[in-house]
Amino acid sequence: MATTVETTFTYKTLADAFTAAREVPLDRIRMHPQPGTATERDLLEWNDQKRGLCELINGILVEKTAGLYEAVIAGHIATELNVYVRGKNLGLVLGAGGPLRMSPGQIRLPDASYLSWEKFPGCRLPREAVWRLPPDLAVEVLSPSNSDKEIALKIEEYFAAGAKLVWIIDPVTQTTKVYRSTSDVQTLSRSESLSGEELLPGLSIPLARIFTHNAITGEPLPD
Repeated sequence: MATTVETTFTYKTLADAFTAAREVPLDRIRMHPQPGTATERDLLEWNDQKRGLCELINGILVEKTAGLYEAVIAGHIATELNVYVRGKNLGLVLGAGGPLRMSPGQIRLPDASYLSWEKFPGCRLPREAVWRLPPDLAVEVLSPSNSDKEIALKIEEYFAAGAKLVWIIDPVTQTTKVYRSTSDVQTLSRSESLSGEELLPGLSIPLARIFTHNAITGEPLPD
C-alpha cells in the first residue's frame, strides 16, 4: 500500500491561493480539488490520468510548465547525468515524472534529479508512490510562466530537504545558475560548463552542447 501524507490549508480567496502558490499564473492552478484541500492522493490521481504533471504546493495542485523547447534541454541534461552516474554506478537519475516529498504535503517533480545510492539501503528502491527522499542534485529548466517567487521557493525547499546542488537553467538567456546553497550562487554562460563539483567529481557538461536540438550534431535551437 502506498504511503501518503495528507495536509490541508485554508484560503479565503483565490488571491490567497495565488500568493500561497508563489504567484504562478492562475491557469496553472487547478481548481479541483479546491485550493488548500489538495492532498498527495489527489496529486497521484491527477498525474496518473495523464492530464499534465502537477506539483503539490501548500495544498494546491499546480501544473508544471511543459514546453517542448524546455523538454529538449531537460532531456539533454538528464542524458548527460545518466551516462555519468550509470557509468560509475553512483545512484539514480530521474526525469520530471518522479514525485519527491520535500516535506509533508510539499511534492516536487524536478525536471531532472540525481539521488545517490547512499539514500537507498541495500540499493533497494522504495515502493511508495511518492519517495520521501530529497534529490542530491535538482535541475529546473525555466519556462516563461515560471515566477521568480515560485523558483525561489523550490530552491529553498530543495536545500531544506538536504540537496547539495541546484541548477536553474534559463533557455532564453542560455545561462545557468548554480546554487550550492540558497545564498551561494554562480551564473554560467553558454561558453562555460556545468561541473559536478564535490557531489559528482569529474562530471563536466558544456552548456553549448545543452542548448541545441541535437547534442551530437550541434544543430542550434531556433530563436
